[in-house]
Amino acid sequence: MTLLLALAIADVILLGGWAGAGLSASPWYSVVHVAFTVAAFGVLALDSRPAGAEGRPGWSPWDWNGLSLPLGAVFGPAAILLFILFRPWSMLALRTTEHGMPFEAAVPARHRLHGSQLLTARLLDDRMRFPSAPGVESIATILRHGDLESRCAALQTVVRSFEPKLSPLVAMALADPDQTVRALAAATSAQISANLAERIARFEAMPAPGVQDRFDFAMLLYDHGCNNVLLSQSQATALRAKATDRLTALLAEPGLQARRRDAAMKALATLQAYRPASSGSAGAPSMAPA
Repeated sequence: MTLLLALAIADVILLGGWAGAGLSASPWYSVVHVAFTVAAFGVLALDSRPAGAEGRPGWSPWDWNGLSLPLGAVFGPAAILLFILFRPWSMLALRTTEHGMPFEAAVPARHRLHGSQLLTARLLDDRMRFPSAPGVESIATILRHGDLESRCAALQTVVRSFEPKLSPLVAMALADPDQTVRALAAATSAQISANLAERIARFEAMPAPGVQDRFDFAMLLYDHGCNNVLLSQSQATALRAKATDRLTALLAEPGLQARRRDAAMKALATLQAYRPASSGSAGAPSMAPA
């Protein structure tokens, strides 16, 4: 830094003398000015060092941001020194901290998103889209009248955004005239049933599920029992019966939040409307929880 300061002072004196004598007084003024500038860059290159070397913080001339490097080269050692000291464009680097660390790395670990929080963030800021009612209608139209590639793409959209209310679209694909679409729909149907069985087994393996877990599980049974047309009648009946029992028990819980209580009451009313048409079923499948 001392050599750079000396070069800056010498260059300012040179430019002062050059301006006093007239810009066309001698061509050597410009040559010496360029030489000082090149020497300043050489000093910077020699003085740059990795972080922690000799106990000093690391920096490099190539860490400059914005227009520091080109303007420093134009105006000479004095400008280079000023840009190093004041870094006038450092505030434009909004994604870095004062140590050049990425913005995300500067966030404390306890404030970072992990696991399901990342997925929730994707849902909240619309990076993950689910079919709306017009979207579902257009998917059904594609499955009926689209070409083979479009029908496969529509079915894959249903798979990515699956919820039990979309199961009629998978059932429609099971009756597709093309064997490829039927095979894809059959694999989708099997995977949906396997996922449901896995979630049931996972809940039953929990030693002491809380109110939230029991509410989510009861709503899962309700949703599949009422809306999943891929299940057999006995499977759907068993799921609705279990959902009714669990929702009834949940409504007696004092710790159930008001919003969830309202949802449970609405679901229970829907299930009770199903009961007369589905009572008397026997032989619930092994997939239904005990």
